[in-house]
Amino acid sequence: MASAPQAMNGPTGSPDVSPPSKPLVGLADSLLHAIQSMETGGLKSGQHGSSDAFSLNQFWAEMANAFQQLSADATRLCVCTQPPAADEDTLQATADSIDSTVKIVASLLDVLPPRYGTALRRSTRDSVLGLIGALFSLVACIVGRRDSRPQQATGTVWEWAEKLDRIPKDNRSAVLARLNTTQELVVDALDEIEDARRQFDETNEDDRVEGEGEGDWTESDVALLVPCLGLIRASKGVVKTIVGNIEANDTTDCLENAEMIASLDDFDDLADKISPAVDNFVFALYPCVDRPTVMDLGCQLAAVLHGCVALSENSNLFVGYDQDRLEFLKTAINHNVDKIRNMTH
Repeated sequence: MASAPQAMNGPTGSPDVSPPSKPLVGLADSLLHAIQSMETGGLKSGQHGSSDAFSLNQFWAEMANAFQQLSADATRLCVCTQPPAADEDTLQATADSIDSTVKIVASLLDVLPPRYGTALRRSTRDSVLGLIGALFSLVACIVGRRDSRPQQATGTVWEWAEKLDRIPKDNRSAVLARLNTTQELVVDALDEIEDARRQFDETNEDDRVEGEGEGDWTESDVALLVPCLGLIRASKGVVKTIVGNIEANDTTDCLENAEMIASLDDFDDLADKISPAVDNFVFALYPCVDRPTVMDLGCQLAAVLHGCVALSENSNLFVGYDQDRLEFLKTAINHNVDKIRNMTH
């Protein structure tokens, strides 16, 4: 349970002896508890209530109403805590409204059936956590009398409330959103290391001395970069191929078929592994290069990529997929890993 922030000095330097508002301190504790419960709770619960009677359209309508209510309550809270501050009864009523609506949002999230997909539950939970976190920051700003203005914190609540219209509303969309983010991260990592390599190549050879300094690649390091960059480009190709195949399958089965939804969740899990594996591998390529580490991380990345290719080959999501493309990616992965292994021994 969070402790109440200490009173701070007023703007003139004189002590602000007024105690923090009791309703707001209680609300801060309640919001913190809600955040912690959602962060530690599983994504596959959804066991409360009747799954058969569940309506996804009604779920989103009720969630939208709750988000709008929290946005309005945040505005009310900001206004009624500005000088002259409202009385305790008004603050208590506003705090109670926020607390009860947060409980409604939490209960809605809890009854979203697992059959709609773990990726959708994760995406929705993250949006809910973002909104509640913004509300907590607003309350903490007011209670703690921080330098940041409550109006700014209120604006952040509005932004999170408005994001509900743009978040994925089904499992396929949730997985595609995560994979597209992964693709962007992989491209960024590739661009970063390619830029560093390009800058090295453009440096006059007279300005480089083999083995001098810890901030430079050696010529053997540069040679090793070739298959390493090839493996990263293969990572980009794997993600792009998965995204393209899922985008091509926009059938109703992709939204409702339990086997397809489970397959989408498998791709969502793999998306969580690709970007960290690429990042770790790229980080190891900067000077000074430790070859055993490069080999180890390259093999780890290759294992993740092979898992993606194997899942693609066996998934019923990929109707009419290009087998030749997957074979090409497997060959590229193996070719580059073999070269890395040979050059790091």
